[in-house]
Amino acid sequence: MELKICHLYPDVLNLYGDRGNWDYLKACLNPEAIETSITERPRFLDGGVSLVYLASMTERSQERILETLLPYREQIRSLASSGETLFFLTGNALELFCRAIRTEDGRELPALGLIDCCAERIYPKRANSLFLGRYGNEEIVGYTSR
Repeated sequence: MELKICHLYPDVLNLYGDRGNWDYLKACLNPEAIETSITERPRFLDGGVSLVYLASMTERSQERILETLLPYREQIRSLASSGETLFFLTGNALELFCRAIRTEDGRELPALGLIDCCAERIYPKRANSLFLGRYGNEEIVGYTSR
């Protein structure tokens, strides 16, 4: 059976260069790779997907993705608990799988509930920078987010 992996929401999730993780997974594993846009029903729900990749996200994206995934909670639970589908989660994507996410303004957002814990959102102080320069004869672009 060929390895099949699904990248959820690459159109909105690319904090910290997470798109590079996806490119690296594809280069190393040479799978059948599928992507699901935020406007589509998650394609991994149709079965046959070995690994779902879900990257870091902004807090606003996290809330939108929760709204998108919550109707499929039981199907996601079934796929995860059966071992049929593994989930590779980076950054705050793990919080989607908690019982809830507590926000700084006191709201409690229901999450998928696959992990028996509650995440507490603390907005970090973020600094982003872009570097354009040269290294020898090569033009380079660098980006940091911390």
